[in-house]
Amino acid sequence: MLYKAMAAAILLVSAANAGAETSQTSGATTTLQDQDWTGVYIGISSGSATSKTTGGFVDLEGDGQINGLQIGVDQDFGSFVLGAAIEHLSTDVELYVAPFPSVNVASFSMLKLRGGLDLGRTLPYVTTGISRIEIEDIRTGGGTFIGGGAEFLVTPNFSIGLEMKRHRHQDFNSTTTSDWKMNSTTTQLSAGFRF
Repeated sequence: MLYKAMAAAILLVSAANAGAETSQTSGATTTLQDQDWTGVYIGISSGSATSKTTGGFVDLEGDGQINGLQIGVDQDFGSFVLGAAIEHLSTDVELYVAPFPSVNVASFSMLKLRGGLDLGRTLPYVTTGISRIEIEDIRTGGGTFIGGGAEFLVTPNFSIGLEMKRHRHQDFNSTTTSDWKMNSTTTQLSAGFRF
């Protein structure tokens, strides 16, 4: 499973770099403890999602795996960091309750803002923004999310992280689900490449 493979890779990279406190960049030595988080990054992630609907003829629930890609930018102000990102998560979440047919969640798409504390190599943060969920054959629903996580610099240009978000979607663009509300929780391990 991709989720387990990514977790194993993160552990291996962390162990290989555990003793590395400095790196050579453009002829100057930069200490990771003094790393500046300012810059653009690209990240990949893998994890799990659970979802439950309310307000319809019957409530559905289920869980599954998610795999994601995000592109973002951070600005380090010394003791705190502000950032924004675009993230897309593909899923295989299947919502079901017997004896009704299952409903498949295809993806989450988000516009994210985050704010965190600069602790050197570690960045604990909170995040929020707008989210859109796509459900196969039922179109899309808009909503919001809130969450938090932490990112850790393995090297000045490579980080690993853990993030959890709580999503709430409604206003589904379909007459068959006009009264639906959906609550979802996503949990992800991530790896990021910073520029």
